[in-house]
Amino acid sequence: MTNASVTVKRITSFVVDAENKPGTMAKFMKGMREGGVDLMGVWAFATIGEEAKIHSIPWDEKKFLETCKKMGIDPRPRTTYYITGENRVGALCETLDKIAAAGINFRALDAISIGDKFRAYIWGDRTNNEALAKTLGV
Repeated sequence: MTNASVTVKRITSFVVDAENKPGTMAKFMKGMREGGVDLMGVWAFATIGEEAKIHSIPWDEKKFLETCKKMGIDPRPRTTYYITGENRVGALCETLDKIAAAGINFRALDAISIGDKFRAYIWGDRTNNEALAKTLGV
């Protein structure tokens, strides 16, 4: 989907189960560095007890998967919608209104602005990814 100020692309992100303990993220990122993997985005958060999740969006999926294999990590792919555009007040409203009007719920949204641009990522539910893709025009 593209309009005057917003572009949406369907991409693949990956989730990895991890331990919720000091150094886990440092070890993961060191492995990515050693594998020459550049990440578009990475998020880490605790889930339950001593468990955590690391979500990553690599620029080069093949290199990411090869590096994960060398690290003994088994990442699971997830459909993700990457939204970019000019940063302005309410930049995501039109996109979110379309999703709401279609009656679609999504699992997560992350957005950040840097200077005059913004980036956002939406993760759909496995049961509605096709409907979300159709609504977003991708």
